[in-house]
Amino acid sequence: MVLGDNGVGNLSRTEIDEIIKGRRIGLDFDIDDNAFEFSSTTRPDDLADQLRLIAAKLEHPGWRPGPVIRAKASAKANYDSFEMSANAVLQRDLEYLIRSKDRRWKSPSPDEIEALTPESFEKFWAPLLKQGPIEVIIFGDFERDKAVEALAVTFGALAARDDAPPSEKALQMAFPVGDQKPVLLTHKGPADQVAALIAWPTGGGIEAISESRELEVLAAIFRDRLFEKFRAEQAASYSPDMANSWPESFPGGGYLMAYTQVQPKDVEKFYAFAHDVAKDLAAAPIGDDELQRAVEPIKQYIERASSGNTFWLQYLKGATFDARRFDALTRLYSDFNNVTPAKLQELAKRYFRDDTAWKLTVRPQKEKAAIKANGVAGAGR
Repeated sequence: MVLGDNGVGNLSRTEIDEIIKGRRIGLDFDIDDNAFEFSSTTRPDDLADQLRLIAAKLEHPGWRPGPVIRAKASAKANYDSFEMSANAVLQRDLEYLIRSKDRRWKSPSPDEIEALTPESFEKFWAPLLKQGPIEVIIFGDFERDKAVEALAVTFGALAARDDAPPSEKALQMAFPVGDQKPVLLTHKGPADQVAALIAWPTGGGIEAISESRELEVLAAIFRDRLFEKFRAEQAASYSPDMANSWPESFPGGGYLMAYTQVQPKDVEKFYAFAHDVAKDLAAAPIGDDELQRAVEPIKQYIERASSGNTFWLQYLKGATFDARRFDALTRLYSDFNNVTPAKLQELAKRYFRDDTAWKLTVRPQKEKAAIKANGVAGAGR
């Protein structure tokens, strides 16, 4: 929220916007699992100045109090909104909880937001922007020789950077210990709204990326079967989903997660349905027709998405430092095309285990208050 708006050197973000008015130049900032990223979508005529702007930002970051103060105000104003629905609570807390309360994924509390100062922000970020190697990736319609020349006079002209200190902890990502009793959170939204999820730990790492793609197919089949169970046995208009998370930069920390939003009375049915689907997938291989229904949409998506620059940027980030990413990309389509029913059954047996399953339920506070009131009344009688 701050680094992109902090300006460059003596120029504020407003002044930069005035300079580049009418041109396609930007300065977006993001934090990936193992890298900090500046990015923008530009055009061939503006590419050289786009590279110049990002390089200048790294060498002369600019540290203004205004963006920090505005970001704090926005974060504090938005914090209460996280409690107004079940899904908003998940947005705030899920990544933190499913990473075993690793603070890298924690949404800051109002007190933690208030404790941040422009001075502490600069003290934290200034060394990070000076250290570690830089990878530049450019995809699109441009002249290669001109781009290389622009790189030479921008990033190639930067001063030598500090080494990034090694950290074993930075490569660790842990899944919480399995528990049949769900972690319970509450929200202040509608009394008939509950979010429920169940997750199983899997793996991670670029070296096993083919398994991640097989798990994508398994997740798609799980999603369809779970939906059919609700439609056939519950006759409810719920839309359960299933996700596969596989951190490519970590040796572990991946998971398969089924989740939905239901009425309070149907929470246990969701968990029972999810358990049944997992058990069925482990007990017998799926049919070829069901496999093709899951794989074909994924292959069609790859064919469409690979015509855009963002697709290539996303899959080749980090390939400068890890050539396995090039190989992983060449196998993207064939990995999905080669999935077999036997392999999916083997994965289901390995990962859909009751002893490793982790559950989370977000229930309404109003419902909780009503239950307490009924209990008191019953005791009075």
